[in-house]
Amino acid sequence: MAILENENISTVSSYFDLLTSMSNLESARQNERNASELYKAACAKGEIGTISDSDLMQLRVGLLNANANVLTAENDYLEKMNALKNYLGLDENTEITPVVPDVKTIPSVSIEDIRRKAYENNPIYDNFKIRLIEAEANVVKEKRERFPDVNLNLSVGTTGSHPTLGGAYTHLGNRQIAQIGISVPILDWGKRKGNYIQAKADYDLTVSKTEREEREFNEKVRILAEDFLDQQKLAKIYREAESVALERYNIALNRFAVGDISVTDLNYAEQEKDNARRNYIYQLYLSGLYYYNLRYITLFDFEKGTNIVYDYEYKR
Repeated sequence: MAILENENISTVSSYFDLLTSMSNLESARQNERNASELYKAACAKGEIGTISDSDLMQLRVGLLNANANVLTAENDYLEKMNALKNYLGLDENTEITPVVPDVKTIPSVSIEDIRRKAYENNPIYDNFKIRLIEAEANVVKEKRERFPDVNLNLSVGTTGSHPTLGGAYTHLGNRQIAQIGISVPILDWGKRKGNYIQAKADYDLTVSKTEREEREFNEKVRILAEDFLDQQKLAKIYREAESVALERYNIALNRFAVGDISVTDLNYAEQEKDNARRNYIYQLYLSGLYYYNLRYITLFDFEKGTNIVYDYEYKR
């Protein structure tokens, strides 16, 4: 199950790589159209002397940069498209049109809910318990074996001889013997005691390590849960920021057309617009990434409210 959830995380990353690339391509093409229109308008102004040569050349450079940005964005988009199709095992002729998803949300969930689900479902906690049980069992074993082994030997048989084979096996009752012996090691150079001490030290170390690893994992769960819940709010903020930046850019275009602002101010507004768009998509990516990471560590589907269980069907 964890492996399949990890595949979901990888798929989210590949999908948003393509979505980001598509968004960059759309912005590059729109910027190219705007740069072309502005340069044409500036050329017309240049003929009547209402624009400086410096501004005109700056617009020309801006148009050339916009042309180059489109080519770069197109190549990147094709690269990301092929990467996603290869990852999904799709035919090269298959066309994928990524869409901007909604923000991933989990209704009525708290950090404690997430931590509890992780504790109930994640096998790492069972691993902690198994390691402690094994270390404790080794201590018990070495404690039991730290005293010398006393071996009791008992042998019963016959003894005697006879010139003939038949005579050797007659009147055995008169020649029966029994022997009892005890063997006790006198000295083992402290090996057994050392093994017991080492087992206790190993147990103490295992307890310390598992407690530390459990605290670290619990902290990881807490941080991931907080990041996800915060991401839902951040995505909404960046969505609004994108809307404001786009509106500001449109206003800047109109003001530049009537000569109220410089080319530098217009370029700055364009950069803000593009950055705001990228930031919003990146927040959506983080929202999906954190969500599937939560599924990965809790093995719980928060949208359906059920544990994640996969049915495997093998076909021959």
